Amino acid sequence: MPAHITAVDDVYDALINDRIYMEAWSEEKVFPYLLENKVKMYLSVTMMR
Repeated sequence: MPAHITAVDDVYDALINDRIYMEAWSEEKVFPYLLENKVKMYLSVTMMR
């Protein structure tokens, strides 16, 4: 479970903050993205054990 939380946090941090290669997303855009992709991106982290 800690790996799952860390993966979500890492993606959230990458999207919400400005990067050299992209502008930050708004929270209104980040949360739907996280919810839409939770199965294919984040739940697989805990299945890799």
